[in-house]
Amino acid sequence: MLVISNKKETQSEPNKAKSIQLGFKLVRYFLNPLNLLIQIGFATRKKGKTALGKAMSHHLRNALKGEYPNMTIDPTKAKISEGTLAPLMLEQVERTGDFISVKWLLPDGFFPDQCNWDDELILCAYDVEAGNAAINEQQVIRKDARMTLELPSVLRGKQVHLYLMLHDRDKRMVSNSKYLGKF
Repeated sequence: MLVISNKKETQSEPNKAKSIQLGFKLVRYFLNPLNLLIQIGFATRKKGKTALGKAMSHHLRNALKGEYPNMTIDPTKAKISEGTLAPLMLEQVERTGDFISVKWLLPDGFFPDQCNWDDELILCAYDVEAGNAAINEQQVIRKDARMTLELPSVLRGKQVHLYLMLHDRDKRMVSNSKYLGKF
């Protein structure tokens, strides 16, 4: 039998509101240390849109997992950039003590569309639990084929999640960020 009624079921509404609030709080806490990268990696020229708003939207839809009140952010689904710049073909990622080294392959002969030899890499090491993140200070470009990052004192001896992104010389084009794992 079909029940037809004008009354809406509102039993789950309080939990739904709390779930949304908690989701926003968790995502914002996760993105705070990454704000500098978010401003580059999610930059937009659309009126009424902000880089932080785009990043929040992505993380609320993709990186948030669990049900209220046991919600968390899945760092493997997180992004620090979204774009069309060609990514790197990674060969090796390794942590030795407090040093992270990354090696990648270079294309044979010439660089294909959507990438340039001088695209700049940003490697981000992020201790999610403590809310501390660090990026490489020295410029590393695509043609270097390798980079090494020394972890700062606040990240030494701790496991970090690694994210890699590229941007062109004008910081107008970016690649989709790549999650490299927990080291």
